Amino acid sequence: MGDSTNMDSDDISIVNPNRYLEHAALASLLPSRRIPQIAVISYHPFLMQHVAGIADFTLNGLLDGSYVLQSSFGNIGVYSGFGIGAPATIVKLEELIAMGVQRVVIVGTAGSLSEKFALGDFVVCTGAVPGEGTSRYYGATGDIIAPAGRLTSEIQERLRVKGIDIFGGVSWSTDAPYRETKRLVKAAISKGAEMVEMEASAVFAVAQFRGIEAAAVFVISDLLHNFEWNCQLHNNHPNDRLVDLFDKLFLDSISCNNERGKHV
Repeated sequence: MGDSTNMDSDDISIVNPNRYLEHAALASLLPSRRIPQIAVISYHPFLMQHVAGIADFTLNGLLDGSYVLQSSFGNIGVYSGFGIGAPATIVKLEELIAMGVQRVVIVGTAGSLSEKFALGDFVVCTGAVPGEGTSRYYGATGDIIAPAGRLTSEIQERLRVKGIDIFGGVSWSTDAPYRETKRLVKAAISKGAEMVEMEASAVFAVAQFRGIEAAAVFVISDLLHNFEWNCQLHNNHPNDRLVDLFDKLFLDSISCNNERGKHV
């Protein structure tokens, strides 16, 4: 775990999330109840609208626009509204870890680099090629950063026992979606990438550094086969599939109390 007991003093961050939370507490910005140890991160308003309708509690303060609900994993917090990309995600993830989160799952969308994936397919991320700049600050090395094996297997098994078709694949995490050039895509594919998104490699790196578990599961939302972009990002099919993925993975037959407007 990346803490001061294992580091040279020159490698300890001057700015850290625990100090920030102390400052936020003085400004009454922390939720009044402990957040769940399991965090789900999403970047999609339509999924968050769905979650809002079944949530037990709405969070406020630093976690405004996020929700707590009962799931088949136990209580989970579902977080969004902090922006997209590795830097924005990691700022929020660091704060969540400092608040007690021990497991984190990205539920999002990805573009397919492999013809084995079709629009709307569910793909569990089995590794991520770091094309973003954040993971190296957390000691990440090598071509692929791995998710937590146990959590990833648990996600795969939960979907498979329900008879749901689920793929596994390596992702390429990029900071610049409008610079997915043929050269860079070829390089990512040469390292094993089969899809592209923006955050997984950084989340996996931070999880390893902080000693927590992280995993990611995606819906294929657009296609980059043969270096041509088939953009379906606003198509109802992948949007509906994302909601379906969330429900299949987390809700089962759980009956959630619909207590809208309740804040913690």
